[in-house]
Amino acid sequence: MVIGAIALWQIRRSAGEMGGKVVARLGVGLSAFLLLAATSYHAYAYVTELPEGYLRVNFTELSKYEPGYADGKVQFAPEIEALDGQPIYIKGYMYPTRQRFGISEFVLVKDTGQCCFGGQPKLTDMIIVKFEDGMTVNHREQQLVGVGGVFRAYVPSKSGDLTAIYTIEGTHFK
Repeated sequence: MVIGAIALWQIRRSAGEMGGKVVARLGVGLSAFLLLAATSYHAYAYVTELPEGYLRVNFTELSKYEPGYADGKVQFAPEIEALDGQPIYIKGYMYPTRQRFGISEFVLVKDTGQCCFGGQPKLTDMIIVKFEDGMTVNHREQQLVGVGGVFRAYVPSKSGDLTAIYTIEGTHFK
């Protein structure tokens, strides 16, 4: 839109020496339309991706609260304890494993730097997702996925080589 507006301004200043007014107007109009359409589409997708009755959570919120240890037990912040047992929806990346199809359990991580280029992510940057009732998914390499299910804050548990303190009993996958 900006380039089209600059082109229209240059055409007007040229006193008839330059042409292309129709093309510049078309560019500005098409850019404005696409801006509005894309914004509307993303707003609609954001609103409709959340399953009914689920709370939208993100890894940034979870990462703020490091667990503590007292008397040999893991102590969670009150904000994390409030989420325990609640249906949540969170987006992240699937940590790669050897299995590509029919996955019923995987680790969801905060970003692609952790899932594909890093070593062991922080405990608060991972969630073990376990699907029940025969639900399976296929691995999605470096693609943001959304997972819904009942959130559990446990004592550290393992999935493959990774250890995490959060688990989701998965019911939704996008």
